[in-house]
Amino acid sequence: KDFFLGEAAKAANTTNETLRHYDRIGLVKPSKINEWTGYRYYTKQDIVRLNTVRALQQMDLPLQ
Repeated sequence: KDFFLGEAAKAANTTNETLRHYDRIGLVKPSKINEWTGYRYYTKQDIVRLNTVRALQQMDLPLQ
């Protein structure tokens, strides 16, 4: 199952804008972007990566 941006944000306990930011800086890219709608889609593996990034942030590690 693929997750929409909002679903992925909720699963990672973060915001839509944070996920857009991660995409812009290349930290966590969506697995698929619909070329017509621009909707971002995330996989379960992407959600795991998002949760890992969030956990590392809570340990004060910088995004870089």
